[in-house]
Amino acid sequence: MIQKYPYIFGDKVFSHVFCDEIINTFKKKKQEAAITGLGLKKEFRDSDVSLHDEAHFVYKQVNPLIAKMNKQLGWNVQIDYPETFQFTKYGLNQHYHWHHDTHSEPYSGTHKDILLRNKTRKISISICLSDPEEYEGGEFMLDLRNTNAEKPTYISHPCMKNKGSVVVFLSHLWHTVKPVTSGTRYSSVLWYVGNPYV
Repeated sequence: MIQKYPYIFGDKVFSHVFCDEIINTFKKKKQEAAITGLGLKKEFRDSDVSLHDEAHFVYKQVNPLIAKMNKQLGWNVQIDYPETFQFTKYGLNQHYHWHHDTHSEPYSGTHKDILLRNKTRKISISICLSDPEEYEGGEFMLDLRNTNAEKPTYISHPCMKNKGSVVVFLSHLWHTVKPVTSGTRYSSVLWYVGNPYV
């Protein structure tokens, strides 16, 4: 399935107050080195993350936006709810290599999280929580491979350096976070799951 508009960038969608509330609430929580399906490989993904089920104030703001974008962009994919909220810190030289958020198969029917059983990721959102003067590098980029052979594959948007800006995209799109060259970049990520595509 190839969508005409598989992503959207939004400049300063969320307020500084909201972003600061996320940072102040979760940066004092214990963070761990990020792990992927490849395990702990810092050459592929190097960041510090924490997961939070109790992020209700985040869901309250983000869920309506996702529902709106799903309809407005013509995706109309069936989704049920977000996975556990992820808070991420990128320090000096930390990054995330090219990847996509989907898995090769839906979550197992015996997954430890009952809500994820037999579900698949469909929509992702990344929220920039830091002010642009607080860090350098750390650019978020998308790879639109297989969408248009006549245009450059890699895209970014200047707004993704702005606090409160977002990118909402279909979870199968390849994306990356370039290495942070100074300062600290905070972001948050949510993945919205639903029944497997048929």
